Amino acid sequence: MHNEDQLLDDYQFEDTSNSEVFLSIASNGQRFVNYIVDRIVVRILFYSSGSLFGFMNASSSIYFITTILLFIGFLFFLFFGYFWLCESVFGGRTLGKLLSGTKVVDEEGYQPSSLSILGRSLARIVPLEPLSIFFNNDGTMWHDQWSGTLVIDIKSSTLPEEI
Repeated sequence: MHNEDQLLDDYQFEDTSNSEVFLSIASNGQRFVNYIVDRIVVRILFYSSGSLFGFMNASSSIYFITTILLFIGFLFFLFFGYFWLCESVFGGRTLGKLLSGTKVVDEEGYQPSSLSILGRSLARIVPLEPLSIFFNNDGTMWHDQWSGTLVIDIKSSTLPEEI
């Protein structure tokens, strides 16, 4: 037993908890690329899915209003679902983030929870939210702040090791 204690004393345990984490916030240019590319993808999905509702005949006003409401609900789900699904499934990345070399992380640099991504996706619906990048000096937007997430430049950041 004494030899085991001595062996443990001689062994140097490496403390990885102090590994350097550096999160480089994505530039406004990268965020703009994300915005444009993701909006193009959502529009493509929007126009291709619009044909699903084209077969409906609007012969009565109730039927027409119901169809319009269903279509608006579907578009909301499409917009919200694109961001939520992509950022949840693809490690914090949408097609725009993939092209610009950015990703969504929590404030410590880890993959955000699905609940954070849900809040982030829902916050995008706030009117004038895309303009919120101009209201902050640090390049974050309301959907980042409200969900406790950041969009970072992957190449310039040092992320913590996933457990």
